[in-house]
Amino acid sequence: MVRRMPRALIRVLLATGSGAVVGVALLLLAYPPNRDVVLEMDRDLPSFLSSTYPGEREGERTFVWTSSRAVLRLAGLDRGSAWTCTLRVRGPRDASLPSPDLTLSFDGVGGATTRLGNEFQDVAVEVPARPDRSGLTLTASVHPTFRPGPSDPRELGAQIDWLRCTAANAWVWPPGVALGTAAASGAALGAASALTAAPLSLIAVIVVIGGLGQALLLARSGGVFVPYPEQLATFMVSAAALLAFVAWAPAMMRRPRLSGAALAAVSLSVVLAALKLAALSHPAKALIDALFQAHRLEWVMAGRYFFTQPMPSGVQFPYAIGLYATAAPFAALITDHVLLLRTVVIVVEAIGGVMLYALVARGFQDRAAGVVAVVLFHLVPVPFVVLGNANLTNAFAQAVGLIALCGLALMPVPARSLKPMAAAIGVWLLTALAFLSHVGTIVVVAGILGAVVVTFLLARQREMSRLAAFVVIMTTLAGLLATGLYYRHFTDVYAEAFARMRAPVAASVAPPPVEREDGTRPAILVRPLAWHERVANSASQTWIDIGWPLLALAAVGGVTRVRRLRGRVPLLLMAWVAAWVLFLVGGTLTRVEVQFQRYAVEFVARVNLAAYPALVAAAALGVTWLWRRGRGTGLIACGLVTATVFFGVTAWLGWSG
Repeated sequence: MVRRMPRALIRVLLATGSGAVVGVALLLLAYPPNRDVVLEMDRDLPSFLSSTYPGEREGERTFVWTSSRAVLRLAGLDRGSAWTCTLRVRGPRDASLPSPDLTLSFDGVGGATTRLGNEFQDVAVEVPARPDRSGLTLTASVHPTFRPGPSDPRELGAQIDWLRCTAANAWVWPPGVALGTAAASGAALGAASALTAAPLSLIAVIVVIGGLGQALLLARSGGVFVPYPEQLATFMVSAAALLAFVAWAPAMMRRPRLSGAALAAVSLSVVLAALKLAALSHPAKALIDALFQAHRLEWVMAGRYFFTQPMPSGVQFPYAIGLYATAAPFAALITDHVLLLRTVVIVVEAIGGVMLYALVARGFQDRAAGVVAVVLFHLVPVPFVVLGNANLTNAFAQAVGLIALCGLALMPVPARSLKPMAAAIGVWLLTALAFLSHVGTIVVVAGILGAVVVTFLLARQREMSRLAAFVVIMTTLAGLLATGLYYRHFTDVYAEAFARMRAPVAASVAPPPVEREDGTRPAILVRPLAWHERVANSASQTWIDIGWPLLALAAVGGVTRVRRLRGRVPLLLMAWVAAWVLFLVGGTLTRVEVQFQRYAVEFVARVNLAAYPALVAAAALGVTWLWRRGRGTGLIACGLVTATVFFGVTAWLGWSG
């Protein structure tokens, strides 16, 4: 007699199949509106375009030089439709050199030949439908080529401004590898969610968020073409495995399993972090400074630990290596060092999101607000700007600082027993790591901790006074550890910087503005900004970094929930926000010379990066307060959360073109 299949196994199988179906369906819905394959030359080009040189810029225009033969391989492209592939191209030559000819061909079949001139022109080739084929290989052959000179031995053909392939049909199928990725990732997320014993509602949310996120990434800017779908599948399947492991880890350690809200917070943080990492790895995402960061990691791995970063003013400052030291042990597992550094930062940030859930859920006895905090945390605009620009050391340092601050709020009161002492040592080491990861973080995190000390002392409670003393000692010891391990090796740098500060200030002359192609000149700063202009700039920067919906929700939560309580967590949040305000006011009212205005703007952005978790916590409390007040205020909360999600998703999609 056949035994019945266990209910848990049936649940896992249904979730796996449903996840695969949802993943494919969402990709099919996302793909048709983005069926054009467009390659702009203002970013690092994907591997399926070969035989081109690194991008260059001429005024506002970006382009790449080809060699004698550039090849575009679109594996799996639907040939059931006819396609039109167009290049914006030119072949600039000196008068002594002949103009080149460009031959566009597809699938090895000779196409039309066009004479190129010194001005950009559109050259197109019609690719007929071939339902019996899959994929397209487009070849651009340029003859004759030339070499610029002894200092530049490249063989140059033509300059490409952009490339676009457009389907004739209204509907085209994504490549099979992309469909396989959507199915496999959706199935993995469904299976992992079911294995965690999550409720059906949470399984549905995780599968839809993961499926929709990967569909949008695949459908944008050539994301459906190899090797990106395979890499995306690796990210999502790894996230699913991590989710299942984290959910079952307490049981394996003979501890109570995660509550429903905690499981939701962990699941959302893991999936959203995986989507962030996938977007950072998208073929349309420019590296910017990510390669610079990878080279610094290689320096540290080679034993070069002490180096500096020069500033335009001539001053140098120590370049902290906390991120590189953390990532180095994993270099054997992830040999792509750009990917390794991005992964480390995203993982630490995701841990910070989970810690923020614990902070809100335990400190205010509001698990729903904790889950909302996780979602808002991953969708604030400012981290997208910092990570997108590959300022990975700053992002890592602030994420570590967030974990340290949450640990300070959640740890037992320091005592002689083992558990509080272990927690205190952990907070101390995390604070030291934050100090060792970015110079600016020393000022910001130490400033927040100073505000925490003052706030705890003003509470006039014995426990708060003990914690204030602990924070002073812990911060001092963290600073001493960071100095002893690293910063003491730069005494000559400090002496040189101090000498430059004492030297007479030379009159700064603003560089002449660069003329645009339309003949206009961009405005440049020729005088120090007045106080009201600095205030307007700081407010505008904060408006962009945080977003007005989240600021509004944070104000509601701060007034209705945070200020009414006097426990450790509310006091820490109030101190955190107070430090943010003081930094903004101090940075705004300080008069800055023209040549340093850029750093004043960066300072505001770094302060916002350090403060946004506290604002997120207050905003999440504001959401639940509005929701519970009634239908009208609940609709307001939904509208503000929707606007916050919109701004975050827009910033996230900006990474992929």
